Amino acid sequence: MFQRLFAKKQPIKLYRGAVVIASGGSPPAQINPFRFWSVDYEAYLRDKLSALLSLPELDKEQAPSDSAHCLDLMILDYQIGGVDILDFQVVEFGLPLFLRPRISVAVRVYRIRDGRTRYSETLSITMPWLEYFKNLALLRANLINEKGVERLLYQGCLKLLKNVKNELDI
Repeated sequence: MFQRLFAKKQPIKLYRGAVVIASGGSPPAQINPFRFWSVDYEAYLRDKLSALLSLPELDKEQAPSDSAHCLDLMILDYQIGGVDILDFQVVEFGLPLFLRPRISVAVRVYRIRDGRTRYSETLSITMPWLEYFKNLALLRANLINEKGVERLLYQGCLKLLKNVKNELDI
């Protein structure tokens, strides 16, 4: 009994789980005047997530150890930035509508042996107004569109993975 209480903890072995895009939050093409071609944002973000998460996959043939954990990473919602003019048809001018890039990312770490969740967290990040207007004024449309969301994705995943590391002592 005392051996179990004072035994040294085994280090956690982390494996890659599901990489999921839960919602297609891309706005319609009319809201985004900088896009003249169609982009599959879900496939783009899934590729970026898979490249970012360089963990080994679990071998199905061998039985998982007690210290084997799986990390699932999910994009719950995202919004591509852009500018639109709201026209009221009553007055002679329109009202500008500014959409900043935004992304919501969630992580879940669970024990493979019994499926019990050890850690979960959701994080939502939006591009700051100053950075958004700077990119808009300098005509950096790609930083407002997919590159801006990609940068936010990297920032969010880095924060989440640091939190996982601190919480589980990996």
